[in-house]
Amino acid sequence: MTRRAGTDVVDTTYAHAVRMFREGRLMEAEAVCRSLLRLAPGHLEVSHLLAAIGCLTGAVPDGLAMARRAVAGEVQHGLFVNTLGVTLKQLGRAEDAARWFRRALGLDPAAAEPRLNLGGVLAERRHPDAAREIRRALTIAPASGEAHNNLGAVHLRGGDPSSAAPRFGRALTLAPLLVDAWRNHSIAAIWHGQVSRALAASRVALSLSPAGAEAFDTLANAFVMLGDARSAQVPLRRALATRPDYREAGSNLLFALAYDETVTLAALGAAQRAWSRGLAPVTPTFAHDRDPERRLRLGYLSGDLREHPVGWNVDGLIRNHDRERFEVSLYSTTTLADGRTRAFAAMADRFCDLPGARGDAVRQAIRDDRIDVLVALAPHTAENSPLPLVEKPAPVVAAFHAIGSTGLPTVDHWITDEVLHPADTREEFTESLLRLPCFYLHMVPEASPEPGPVPSSATGRVTFGSFNNPAKLTPTVVALWARVLAAVPGSRLLLRSGRRFGDALAVDRFHLAFGAHGIGAERLVLAGTQLPRAGHLAAFDEVDISLDPFPFNGSTTTFESLWMGVPVVSLIGDRFVGRVGLEILSRVGLDDLAVADESAYVATAAALAKDAARRQTLRRALRDRLLASPLCDAAGYARSFEAAIRQAWRKWCASA
Repeated sequence: MTRRAGTDVVDTTYAHAVRMFREGRLMEAEAVCRSLLRLAPGHLEVSHLLAAIGCLTGAVPDGLAMARRAVAGEVQHGLFVNTLGVTLKQLGRAEDAARWFRRALGLDPAAAEPRLNLGGVLAERRHPDAAREIRRALTIAPASGEAHNNLGAVHLRGGDPSSAAPRFGRALTLAPLLVDAWRNHSIAAIWHGQVSRALAASRVALSLSPAGAEAFDTLANAFVMLGDARSAQVPLRRALATRPDYREAGSNLLFALAYDETVTLAALGAAQRAWSRGLAPVTPTFAHDRDPERRLRLGYLSGDLREHPVGWNVDGLIRNHDRERFEVSLYSTTTLADGRTRAFAAMADRFCDLPGARGDAVRQAIRDDRIDVLVALAPHTAENSPLPLVEKPAPVVAAFHAIGSTGLPTVDHWITDEVLHPADTREEFTESLLRLPCFYLHMVPEASPEPGPVPSSATGRVTFGSFNNPAKLTPTVVALWARVLAAVPGSRLLLRSGRRFGDALAVDRFHLAFGAHGIGAERLVLAGTQLPRAGHLAAFDEVDISLDPFPFNGSTTTFESLWMGVPVVSLIGDRFVGRVGLEILSRVGLDDLAVADESAYVATAAALAKDAARRQTLRRALRDRLLASPLCDAAGYARSFEAAIRQAWRKWCASA
C-alpha cells in the first residue's frame, strides 16, 4: 500500500492541489505540493504529482527525481511507474522509458496510458512493434486522440502519408487541442503538396504551443514548401531561441540559409560554426591498422539510398567500387525504403538498415563494423542528420554531396572539385577540401523517352522552364526571370516540381511575385501534378530553354534538362551550391551558357531564344555529349573517387 500522511489537513490540501493540476494551474499546484512535502515528506502521491507537473512545465530533471522518489516508495503502483517512464522519455532516454512502460503494463495490462506511451516511444525509434502496441491501446481507449495521432505518426515515418492523414484527422476530431496532431497534420499535408493546409495546421500548432520549439520548426518546413525559405528562417531562429539545444532546427536553418542569396559567405560560415557550438565534438582514439595500402572498410551513411537524386548520384559509384581494394558498407537511415534501397542492399558487402536513426545507434553500428573511412552523404539536408558525426565514428570522415560545410571539426574532408571550389574560393569551411577530377556523376535515367522536337517550332513562341524546388525561386531569381521574359516577347515560363506548384496559395504567390515585375499570369504555366520519372522527363518536351536558379543551382534537374536536349542558362555563384550549373555545363562544352552576372544571364537567354538552329542542334546532340562526358563515366568516376579516399587514408596513417 502507498504510505499516506495521516492528517485530514494534508489530504484535503493534496486534493486541492490535484484540482489545480487538472485546471491547468500548474505553478499554483506545484507551490502547494512543495509546501505539503515539508509537512509530510513521505506522501508519495505528492511526489508523483510534482513529477507530473515537471513533465508539463519542462522541469523534467526535477520531475525525474520526484518520479523516482514515488516509485521507490511504491514500486507496484502502475501510475507512478508510468510517470517515471514519461519523464525518462522527455529526457531522451527512450530505451529506459520503454522498460518502465512495460513494467507498468505488467502491473496492469489493461491500462491504456502506458501502452500508448510504449507505442509512442517505439514509434520514435522506428520499432516494428510500434503500430501493434498503439492498436492495442486503441482497443482499450478507442476515443484516444493521442493514440490515433501516434498511429498516424507510425504511418508517416514509414513513408505512407496517405494512411497517416485520416488518423490525424480523427485525432483532431477527438482532441482538437492536441499540438502534436496539428504538427503531424501539417507534415502530412507537406507530403501531399498541400501548402495552404500545411501552413494553416502549423499555425494552429503554434497558437496552442507558443513556446514550442517543434511548432516553430513545423511552420518553417511549411514555408520552405511554399518556396519561401527566407521566411522560414524566422520561426527556425525562434525555435533555437526557445530551445538552444534543438540541433535539428539548427540544421534546418543551415538548409534554409543555403537558398538565400542575401546571406553572405561570412554569415553562412558563422551559422555553420554556431550550429556545432555546444555540441562538444569528440574524436576518440582509433586502434585501426595504419597500413596505407591495405583493403579499406569504406562506409556510406545516408537517408537517401532510395529513388532520390542523391541515391541516383551514388548508384554508379557504389556499383563500380573495386572490391579487392574496398569493402563497402552502407548505413541507410531512410524511412522511405523502395526498390532502389533493395538494389543498394544487394550491391553492398554489408547493408545496415537504421530507419530514422539519429546519433548513438548510427555511430555504434559504424564503430562495431570498424569502418576505416566514412562518407556522410548530404549532411544538413532533410533526411540526413549530421548528429552521428559529432562523436567521430571512424578514423576518416568525409562529407559528400554536402550543401555547405558541416561546421564540425570531427569531419575531416569535404569532397568537391576545382570547379565547385577553385583555388581562390572564399567559401568558409571547417573541413579540408578533397578534390575529385570531376565532382558529379549522374545515373543514366531508366526507361527514358527520347527528346521530342523543339517546342517553339510548333507553338511559335519560346517556353522557358524550371523544374526546381520552389524554395530556390527567391525574389531575386523571380526578378531576373521576369527580365528574361520581358526580353523575349511572347515567351512564357513553365514551373514544375512535383505537386508543389499545384496549391492555390503557391499559385497566387508566384502570380503576385511575377506580376510585381510586369509579367502577367497568362505567361506563367504552373504545373502541379506528380509524375513518374519517365513522365517527368517527357515534360521537358514542353521546354525550349531551362533557367537555372541561384544561389542554389539545380543539379539533377540540370542534368535531366540536358539529357532531354534542353539547354540551361546558369548564373555562376561564389559558393559550392552556386557553381553546380557551371560544373555540369562545362562538362558538355556549354561553358558559354554559365555566366558571371545578371545582365549576361538575360542576354544569353534572349540570344538562345532567337537561335532556333542552335537549339535544334542541341536537342539532337546533348544526350550523346552527356554519355561521352565524365558525368556518365561510372567506372572512371569510381577509380578517381577511390584515389581520393586512398589519399585521405594515407594522410591519416601518416598522422600517428
